[in-house]
Amino acid sequence: MCSAKEINASPNPEEVRQKKIEEYRKKYANPYIAAKLGIVDDVSDPRETRIKLVQGLEMLKDKKEERPKKKHGNIPPRLYAKSTVENEIAASQTVEKKLEQSKQQKPLTKEEKLIQHFEAITHRELLEDLSPSGKASIDEINMITDIMEQHGLTQPVMNVLIDYVLKRSSNKLNQKFIDRVAASWSREGIKTAKEAFKVAKRDYQQFKTGKQKQPTRKQSARKGVVPEWYDEQKKKQEEQYLKPSKTASKEDIEKKQEELEAFFKQFK
Repeated sequence: MCSAKEINASPNPEEVRQKKIEEYRKKYANPYIAAKLGIVDDVSDPRETRIKLVQGLEMLKDKKEERPKKKHGNIPPRLYAKSTVENEIAASQTVEKKLEQSKQQKPLTKEEKLIQHFEAITHRELLEDLSPSGKASIDEINMITDIMEQHGLTQPVMNVLIDYVLKRSSNKLNQKFIDRVAASWSREGIKTAKEAFKVAKRDYQQFKTGKQKQPTRKQSARKGVVPEWYDEQKKKQEEQYLKPSKTASKEDIEKKQEELEAFFKQFK
């Protein structure tokens, strides 16, 4: 290589320039240098282009590329299912710690075990545990996630809330009811599963007592306005029915009167 200054300083600049251009083409401006460096796989003659393309396509027609599996999709990491790698690693790391703590502590009550369970799982895992198929609805998971983030509730508190709502609503997750309870608990400043469990027990007890005290409504008999023609017709029928005949005795008249009164009583 030489600079423009060297070319211009030579006795015949144009001849030197053409010479250098030819050297550059031979050394760099050809596909063989790229093939030598591994930049291209093959160098083919232009007349063989069609044949090379057909051969390449035939070789790749049955190719199947298997990409590595993704660790997760578009679901936030805190909502991974129990089978994901992250949860398995986290579980394996905490098993030994929990075993050591359980040996040192006294036996837990049923309520304490439930609170501990709510603190260790996500609401997706809770729904999967409660589902017979072991799968949770993505729509319900997203709905609960939005409400939890909107009201600033922690994951353990949200788990207790879901358990409470399912007991109140016969295993149904009503969005408006969940939102109303979440707003109430957020105003009360519930931060832990223990606090949430205490509030849930209080609200559920109030719900049960209020349901028992609720008075039953009795259906009142409808009393309509009797038209005037009905009274007139009734009076005429009574007079005609009670009109004594030549052969009728006093006992027959009283009997007919009782039958007539019994007949009209059914219309009152």
